[in-house]
Amino acid sequence: MLVLSQHLGGRDSHKFCSLLQTKTIIAMTRDPFSVFKSAINHWDSEFNKRMLHNLNLTYEIKNLFGVTYLNSNGKSVDKPDITRLNSMVSGACSSNTLRIFIENGFFPYYLDVLNLYPNVLVSSARKLADDFGWNLDENSISSLTKQNFRGKFYPNLPRCLIAHYDDLKKTTKNDPQSLTKEGGIKIHISDSALANPSFLDITKDLFPKDFLEFLNEDIMFFVKTQSDKMALMQHKMLLEITRDYLKEFVKVLKETTIRQNKYLVSESDEIYYVCQSRQLRKDLKNAINKNCAHLKMNRPDILKSWKYYQEFLRICKEVD
Repeated sequence: MLVLSQHLGGRDSHKFCSLLQTKTIIAMTRDPFSVFKSAINHWDSEFNKRMLHNLNLTYEIKNLFGVTYLNSNGKSVDKPDITRLNSMVSGACSSNTLRIFIENGFFPYYLDVLNLYPNVLVSSARKLADDFGWNLDENSISSLTKQNFRGKFYPNLPRCLIAHYDDLKKTTKNDPQSLTKEGGIKIHISDSALANPSFLDITKDLFPKDFLEFLNEDIMFFVKTQSDKMALMQHKMLLEITRDYLKEFVKVLKETTIRQNKYLVSESDEIYYVCQSRQLRKDLKNAINKNCAHLKMNRPDILKSWKYYQEFLRICKEVD
């Protein structure tokens, strides 16, 4: 199976298409305004560079959660920039990978993102298996319905805190030395169940009832083995310092997430922004009509299911 997530275009696109041994492709569809929202609210490469997936007890918590975004000028900023819609609409007008496949004789099998939500994932997988003659591992599919693809604290979670005895008396801040030393206990911090069910949930072992209420089942802590759990629980000083660190970690994470979420761009924000400009809404409407002509002809039900796109069309009728 070939998964193509980048734009296909240029003089040699037909050569690429000729290499494929099938004329059927699975084309993922999604409400355009939800696509734009994900792109605008996505963190930038600068955050990726700064992001520490592994940390220890010396790391300053206040510096761990600063998500940054790309603005319309390509600069790193601390809030999503809705004006990026201008270039996104322009890009939608100029290229479309799916259209190139169709022009080269391929027939898309359309699958909307809404069909991959946990409550319908199993039935969608069964239909795909029937349509393509695949053997379906229902246990594997069912396990995916129990996990959040991206929890409410993404991308700041998951993380891994390495609790090491060497850090108990250190005064140096942000010292990475213990990250690679033997003897560290890896505590995985997540806002959903881990993909590996063999990991042990030690949330209730770490914290008393009053802090469990603060966690409110939003955040969980895991270790890999029973021996990791015992090593932590039996070392009183390491346990207490780890508890204090994780309490502060969760407190700052929640406060930061609330603050960051206030500035996230919604689909409704995008519709309002686009509809303020006659040219922008005209360009977007034309781009969607052009790029989704085949979809509209073969799966009109998908376009009708796009809540925000339908709202956009309604407003266009009112103002144009």
